Amino acid sequence: MSNKYLLKKIEYVNKQDEDTSSIFIAIKLALLFFQKVIGNQSIQDSNERLCEVLQCSLSGLHYAFRILEANGILTRTYADDNKFTRTQFIFNLEKFVSWLKLTKYDDEYLNAPKRSFKRAVVNQTSIIIKDVRSKVERAIAEIKRKEKITDRKVLEDKVKKITAKVEREYTRYLKHLQTRATKLAKTEARRQEKAYKDSLMKTIIEMSMSYGHKPPDSLKTA
Repeated sequence: MSNKYLLKKIEYVNKQDEDTSSIFIAIKLALLFFQKVIGNQSIQDSNERLCEVLQCSLSGLHYAFRILEANGILTRTYADDNKFTRTQFIFNLEKFVSWLKLTKYDDEYLNAPKRSFKRAVVNQTSIIIKDVRSKVERAIAEIKRKEKITDRKVLEDKVKKITAKVEREYTRYLKHLQTRATKLAKTEARRQEKAYKDSLMKTIIEMSMSYGHKPPDSLKTA
């Protein structure tokens, strides 16, 4: 699957002004590298630059590296045997894309361990790669293997049914992602409103105290 083809298949939910504060750092890192690779960009960012972009600590970044490496998504390359000088990253695009094609209704997702990184990617990303053809082809190959179907008409009927099922699941999953994005946006809006009110109250109290006024004991700041 070419990068150009991938770009056509990607569907974003809540792409603009997306709050990523609740997303696992390893997932944010994988998504950053994914977008660089499909954009034909080399991945040679320094640790400092990655920490700045991902808004994380250096220890958090190294933990994310280890998670991606353990799951076969990322390989770090070095210019020396002692691994002091990193050169670039090798990103396993094919494997990560296979996860972005999954929905919560696919057997591969349902059969994965509940705390696996694969499940975390599906649960926390707002990107879905809609690839009906490959899902149908895999399903038909499995049916041929198990049922030994040779009748062309029977096979065509099964293709139609499986295609319709995959399309329904993608539609259902997109609605799920949109609902999730709306809930997250509302939660973030409430958090920002509370932070604003707390900050405003603190400012009022500090201004009042600067004029020699003592606020009542019942008035508390954040």
